[in-house]
Amino acid sequence: MTEFLKEKTVFQRLPENVIPVHYEIMLEPNLEDFNFAGETNITIKVVESTSKIILNSLDLLIDEAKLEVEDGRVLIGNTTMYNESETAAIVFDTLIPKGNSILRLKFTGTLNSRLNGFYRAKYTIEGEVRHAACTQFEPTGARRCFPCWDEPNFKATFQFVLVVPKDKVALNNMPEVSSIEHPTNSSLRVVKFDTTPMMSTYITAVYVGEADFIESKTNSGVVVRVFTPKGEAETGRFSLDLAVKTLEFFDDYFKVPYPLPKADMIAISEYYGGAMENWGLVTFRETALLVDPVKTSVARKKRVASTVMHELAHMWFGNLVTMEWWTDLWLKEGFATFCSYLSGDKLLPSYEFINSMFSDCYGSAFHLDCLRSSHPIEVPVSSPNEIDEIFDEISYSKGSVLINMIHNFIGDEFFRNGMNMYLRKFAYKNSKTEDLWEALGEASSLPVKSVMSTWTRQMGFPLISVSIKQVGGVQKLEFSQERFIADGSKDENGLRWMVPITAVSEKSQTVPFATFLLDRSSEDIIIDSKVAEGWIKVNYGQLGFYRVKYSEELLKRLVPPLKSMTLPPLDRLGIVTDVDALVQAGKSSTVDLLELFWAYQSEDSYVVWSSICSGLSRLQNICEIMGYKKPMDSYTRKLLQKVLSMLGWNAVEGEKVTTGSFRARILLHAGLAGDKSVLEESRRRFKRHLDCVELIPADLRAAIYCIVMAFGDKETFETLKKLFNEESSSEERQRIGSAFGQARDESILHEVLEFSESEHVRKQESVLLLGAVASSQLGQQLAWNYYKEKHEDLVRKFPGAWHIGNVIQSFTSSFASEERAKEVEEFFSKHPAGVEMTVKQCVESIRLNAGWLTRDGESLKKYLDKYAE
Repeated sequence: MTEFLKEKTVFQRLPENVIPVHYEIMLEPNLEDFNFAGETNITIKVVESTSKIILNSLDLLIDEAKLEVEDGRVLIGNTTMYNESETAAIVFDTLIPKGNSILRLKFTGTLNSRLNGFYRAKYTIEGEVRHAACTQFEPTGARRCFPCWDEPNFKATFQFVLVVPKDKVALNNMPEVSSIEHPTNSSLRVVKFDTTPMMSTYITAVYVGEADFIESKTNSGVVVRVFTPKGEAETGRFSLDLAVKTLEFFDDYFKVPYPLPKADMIAISEYYGGAMENWGLVTFRETALLVDPVKTSVARKKRVASTVMHELAHMWFGNLVTMEWWTDLWLKEGFATFCSYLSGDKLLPSYEFINSMFSDCYGSAFHLDCLRSSHPIEVPVSSPNEIDEIFDEISYSKGSVLINMIHNFIGDEFFRNGMNMYLRKFAYKNSKTEDLWEALGEASSLPVKSVMSTWTRQMGFPLISVSIKQVGGVQKLEFSQERFIADGSKDENGLRWMVPITAVSEKSQTVPFATFLLDRSSEDIIIDSKVAEGWIKVNYGQLGFYRVKYSEELLKRLVPPLKSMTLPPLDRLGIVTDVDALVQAGKSSTVDLLELFWAYQSEDSYVVWSSICSGLSRLQNICEIMGYKKPMDSYTRKLLQKVLSMLGWNAVEGEKVTTGSFRARILLHAGLAGDKSVLEESRRRFKRHLDCVELIPADLRAAIYCIVMAFGDKETFETLKKLFNEESSSEERQRIGSAFGQARDESILHEVLEFSESEHVRKQESVLLLGAVASSQLGQQLAWNYYKEKHEDLVRKFPGAWHIGNVIQSFTSSFASEERAKEVEEFFSKHPAGVEMTVKQCVESIRLNAGWLTRDGESLKKYLDKYAE
């Protein structure tokens, strides 16, 4: 008998009086009726005698519960389901003795359409709509597929059996060991898989559907396969070759072999995230795994490479060694992100992965972590929604940045030795943050734990202020630290960090003249008189996670080496991004930033221009609110004139691999700013593309689609929509969908919002379309109105706090008035979405924008007047 209860409860982790040891799981998905039947036999260890077993279960009906105890008795259990806590309590009439028993459960469930748990994914073959059965379990989805101890610390071994149609592919974490015809239904087969190592529930996985594949092997004999849609096997070639090299690289780098006999990667047609590191069966969104030789841009190819390397790094960080609880989520996500750049730098050097880390990871981490509503890396979490919300830039980007910082602090050799010690000590077990610091400290004999605890246990990061002064006959640099807060306010808690300071000078440009740990509020260092005469750059190589505020004199000295590009790209990047951040905090003026941008006119680094363009986009948003978009567009066109001329439209033989992405980024910004020559050429190339006279190169398609839509009309939109509907490539559909949001006609944007609900749009694409509409001030208001009207539908449609949180953020965070901040606050107080932290961050961002407008609006208008046309 099963009873369902809805109760308001305080979240509690599962009791540890009963522990799972081994699962035998049979699943039979029905791809016609979208339901499934299952049985699981769980070998459990009873640590303390009890009459009740509590485990996780959600959206399942447990039809039968029996317990076989060691003395041969069979106990019948009564099951109560608690929806609020996502648990099931199985109660027996007598105490269960200590020792091992077997819990036998029969259950049924639904192959849901929420792309979470055990779900159905729609795909099309020759015009026929079909479905696959897929899993997405992180962080708490396994309980939607089979009753289990769905917490990362309850590691066990698993053996799956799948009952599937004969013509379908069946995959699991482990290799298939047998496949026989079903005893009573000849259209089905019973597929049994090998037993897994000790692992957590969230990285188990199954897939039942249609797919082609290609395969290879690593030097150590691990079979690597990439599964693709039917007829598209070769689009998996790039990822297959890279996966083999990546596994071999990590085997060698960490001196801990990949422990499974196979490593499968599969592209799923409907998939909300980017990818999931299921051990031995990594699942991906199609655009995150497949590379088409014609349609895939270099930027997308690089993104595919990054995702593949990130997920394979998880085979060690997350799968082999797993965080004890989600509080230490960063241990796997930060490491996997860092490792993707580390391996990318070695395996694909032409893609400039290390440079990209600073625009990607440092930038996004700084952006979120300067908010008062940020959170520490080590953050207490409990309920599934709270866990979902920390899958953010703190866990991923800040985590990777801190690993990069400690890697540089102790050196590569000590880092590798420490990681080897950590992985071997905690293999097939769970760990906490301090376990990592202890391993790295033991390997390096440096105070790693003391240093790094100041970065992981408190939120935020420091602002290092630097000035120069003469005391008697001695020149000194003054360093001081305080928490950097986005609104420029003081930190009432007086937080301090142990900050690794490095500084180079005009006299010593590649070897730091100063290297020390700043562990106090301030410190002065004596410098050579010749060093004091020239420019000084702090945070050499941008390895430290902190902002730098130079005195006015020191900042002026840095302008000539910026113009001449004497400083390396990452240091040029650091200077402009630090000033940009200071402007937003009210510690420098927007006019100062616009003037500084001119020092970068001759800049030839993509990573530097990428950050400048991000700054320009934020300024465009502010100017659009002020009604000063046209002069800002004029400023932008003049600023980009030189780099636009340098890059041109066409690829040149021998140019860098990343130049295509660089060219596209500059053309996009110049085009959207109204550069007539760029607009005319975009329209010409778009027409030739439509007429199949000359296809637009993959690198330029996104930019051209956006530009023609921004200055297009209803006919342009209908043309793009037709391309979208007829296109099978996920990447191409993504490019076209993003372009929809550039429309400057309110009626078109309304239509895009309606189109996002159409049957032509895949579930993950609806998020893209909604975000695209919200990318302009006009569209954001429409999108926000749409959200308020559709709130309940959207919360149901997008499972988990991470997905709906991203939607809410894109719809609200670019507003810039106190009225809007209050409106958003009040709406979500009355209509909760389970994303309280995200809402706070959005409201804070709105108020920051409003403060920026109030503070710098008039001076910005006055400055831009000279660019008015």
